[in-house]
Amino acid sequence: MPSNPTSGPTPEEILARVGSTVGGKYRIRTLVGAGGMGAVFEAVNVMTEAPVAVKLLLTQHAQGGEAEKRFLQEAKVAANLHHPNIVQVFDLGQDEDGSWFIVQELLGGSDLENRLDAAGGTLDLRETCELLVPVMTALGKAHEAGVVHRDLKPSNIFVDRRLEDPVPKLIDFGVSKVVEGPASGRAITQQGGTVGTPDFMAPEQALGAETLGPTVDVWAVGCLFFRCLAGRGPFPGPGLAVLAQMQQSEPDRLDAVADVPEDIAAVIAGALRRDPAERYATMAHFLGALFRSPTVLAAPWGRKLARRYYDEAHDPPPKSDLRIGLRAKRAQIGLGVAAVLLSAAAVGIALWRSEPAEDDTRSAPETEEPVPTEGSVAAAACAPWRDALMDLREDDDDFRGVPQLPTSGMATGQAIAGLGAAKRLCGGVSGADLEAIGAALARFERGRGYGRRGGGHDDLATAWALFGLRELGDERRINRARRDLERGEGRDGSYGDGSPYVSAIALLALGVTEPPDGDADRSATATFLADALLASDPTEDTDGGVEADAAGQAALIHVALRVSGALEGLEPERRAAVDAAVTEALLADCSPTDGACDRDPAETGRSRVPASGDNAGGIAIVSWVPWTLAALDGLPASAQARLEPVTLAAERAQIDDVERVVHSGTSVLAEHLVALGLR
Repeated sequence: MPSNPTSGPTPEEILARVGSTVGGKYRIRTLVGAGGMGAVFEAVNVMTEAPVAVKLLLTQHAQGGEAEKRFLQEAKVAANLHHPNIVQVFDLGQDEDGSWFIVQELLGGSDLENRLDAAGGTLDLRETCELLVPVMTALGKAHEAGVVHRDLKPSNIFVDRRLEDPVPKLIDFGVSKVVEGPASGRAITQQGGTVGTPDFMAPEQALGAETLGPTVDVWAVGCLFFRCLAGRGPFPGPGLAVLAQMQQSEPDRLDAVADVPEDIAAVIAGALRRDPAERYATMAHFLGALFRSPTVLAAPWGRKLARRYYDEAHDPPPKSDLRIGLRAKRAQIGLGVAAVLLSAAAVGIALWRSEPAEDDTRSAPETEEPVPTEGSVAAAACAPWRDALMDLREDDDDFRGVPQLPTSGMATGQAIAGLGAAKRLCGGVSGADLEAIGAALARFERGRGYGRRGGGHDDLATAWALFGLRELGDERRINRARRDLERGEGRDGSYGDGSPYVSAIALLALGVTEPPDGDADRSATATFLADALLASDPTEDTDGGVEADAAGQAALIHVALRVSGALEGLEPERRAAVDAAVTEALLADCSPTDGACDRDPAETGRSRVPASGDNAGGIAIVSWVPWTLAALDGLPASAQARLEPVTLAAERAQIDDVERVVHSGTSVLAEHLVALGLR
């Protein structure tokens, strides 16, 4: 390789390169495109016969100047970033005549700029999210590696269409900056200079700030959302006018210039704060805010994106003062096993929560692994329960509720629902696993439901099947199951055998699968459940079985009312009565001992859960622990303060009972995981 290259391809020689060999092993086939600095060719590796793209640097830029530094920077940075949404770089070298070249994967399609032009200037929210969310995860990975892109714009996002689903790829790291590691502080621009594109450049970047972190990319992604949804940037006018405006005025609100839901506009506004300290601190925070928006959570495509990219958005919800206090007190009750489990637990955000975060500008985690937070004690159980549930999978991919029963649609639907929740909480479940179990569930589908062995309609089985179908995103089957379940509603709003348990599960299933434009009236079921709750005596023991104890049933009802949105529809006085009834039921189930609750069945009337394959009494713990924890998150702060001993006991029980639940069968395991996922 020449040490002092003095020549390279001129613009006139570009076409002459077709048919030649670069670097001794890349044969040029056709010209893909040319720009101000270089040209891109489709080529083939003559040794492996693999198609590749070769990017050449033009002669006038290959003389050791800034353009050459950018060219080399692009290759070195991209080659060391491994992510499915970052273009893959295979090689960097110089040809015999001194021309620099980069070899990267050959993509098929066009960039986002061309896609916007073809669509008339804007995209809908779904396509915008489907293209930008993967890019955000790629940027998050780059930031973790200490690389800030600094030049995000539509032309630097290539939409690869070689596969059935388009795959956005982040390209051109030529003006990126290494902000950590051995190259810390080394930029490829002169001091005081600016790089980037005005329409997507953060205010501090436009001023030539020496220290630029991930928040400049956060700003740029906010501008990309704005451009895709509104057809322009957050500041009107051409590039130079934008630079002046951003230093003097606030950016426009997205919903003021485009037909965009208010909650989405609020999320984007969080990325477009002029003060970088007020923006999302990381891409994970940005993703977390987006995934918590009601519009995204309500859309099937939004939930699918959230499930797929959940691990990239491990920004936890903000801690309340109560939870901070509880975590401090947990240290006083000696949970040695909890420390072991917590060290291995993978904890993420609760994607079911639709309320926006109180503070989305928290600093990024110091490590790649999510930091244990308020939900960690519960989430610590996720992995062993997930593994135990997967072990119960039959050869035909279906499930038995408990060992002595035949496989059923109900148990198989429960398994999908539980494993889908586990996939979000702690990973370890693939989409292929869920699809295979979903195919098994289809064998139980008959006219009007998913009853045992498909023999007739059974509201409880259909409700759990509907929960499972939600994880598969199969809208046709979801709609059919919803119709089948809705046919089972009684005149009083109850379902199945008229029990509060079946009715609550039905309301939950219908609530989490309600389409964005749905306006179903669930008031009759809400009234039925509220009446059942208010009529019950929290001090009275109940028999075993699926309803278990009064406290567990009260907690389940509250979760069903809250998650389905029916709680908001109750009259204020009635809602207050429901909250009070749940609080009293949970307190009645607690015998205070040293500031916590005594879980001795002799004191509480609950049956023990054996650590064996026998499921006798296994449902009791399902009703007490996971639904209690899920209900606590939705009760008023005043009630949570009274229920502090119950919370301590429930979180302790979540750890104490890991092994017992492991041996309890599909129904118990799945219900535990579903309840965790609804927190």
